[in-house]
Amino acid sequence: MKELEPRSEGGVERDGNVAQVIRPEGTYSIIYGMHVLPMDPEVIPSGLDYLVFETATTLPGHMFTWVESPATALYGLRGDKQTSPLFGRLAKDKTPIVFADVVLDITRLDLGARDFRPFVLEGMAGVALTKSFIDSTEDVFSRPISRRSLLKFGGLALAAHFLSPAITTVTPLITSSTGIGNEPLSEFEKAVYRIHPETLFLSVKLRNIVLAHKQNWLMKKLGVAHAGTVIGAAHKGLEVELQASEEERLGFLKKTERFWYQLIFPESFYKIVVMKFDGKDWVFSDTYEVPELKDLAYQ
Repeated sequence: MKELEPRSEGGVERDGNVAQVIRPEGTYSIIYGMHVLPMDPEVIPSGLDYLVFETATTLPGHMFTWVESPATALYGLRGDKQTSPLFGRLAKDKTPIVFADVVLDITRLDLGARDFRPFVLEGMAGVALTKSFIDSTEDVFSRPISRRSLLKFGGLALAAHFLSPAITTVTPLITSSTGIGNEPLSEFEKAVYRIHPETLFLSVKLRNIVLAHKQNWLMKKLGVAHAGTVIGAAHKGLEVELQASEEERLGFLKKTERFWYQLIFPESFYKIVVMKFDGKDWVFSDTYEVPELKDLAYQ
């Protein structure tokens, strides 16, 4: 992949499915993929100091998480259809691999409902309000405009509010056939991401924030300048979180703690595992703990 020339510090540059977020501390390259499609190793930017992989969010037991067994997590990635093509290139470049994703507790049977219920209910409300508007189009556009018509327009505005998360969530999922997911994060998508933090809160929003915070912390800790992330196309909001301040990220986590506190494996919330290539394979190197995230995980 060619090197992207940043236009300005704090901006985002994009080449296909790779976005580079330029920050004062360094550059974050985000390599988006689809979980059902193999990735092209040529899209990996050169000069990465380390590469973070998205990992399984829900697992059947603590012993199987990357925290307890990074070697098992690595084995899974090397056998995965999406990520397995990348490892020849990573071995050639001797790129360190980092695990830092949040692991959710699959034993909570209500986990899926908690994550998808707001998304589904908002979509249903949006469809219902839109149908009401369409069914009464003649009355709405009659002259003079009545108070009832104004209420109908208000309902349409609410419909747009409720339907916007569905639009921005589904769009990246059709990347394979349209390439839309490779487009820059639009101002509309940024606005929806900020206005609707409840949309896929656990599987997307929470993980984006924690990954961004850990990457920022690790980059400063190691004194490096170019970090990479391999992650699904639904996580384009990671670009927003990487540009947020530490105070903004931690403030959001504190305000929403009651929604995630009992649903995570605490160690995955604040730990980072680094594996380095020894010439033959990746071996465990270091475990780091992010103090402010540890405080949140156990308070």
